[in-house]
Amino acid sequence: MYLLGYEIGSTTIKVALIDTEDTKVVGVDQYPEHDSMILSRHSG
Repeated sequence: MYLLGYEIGSTTIKVALIDTEDTKVVGVDQYPEHDSMILSRHSG
């Protein structure tokens, strides 16, 4: 069996596929490849 984990963040979407039989990560990917910059008018 496989597990699919995902994270939807402010600047990226990340996914991981894990094989539960041998507890190994089959693959990891994110889009876009690099985090996007967050711009704000005020610091903090």
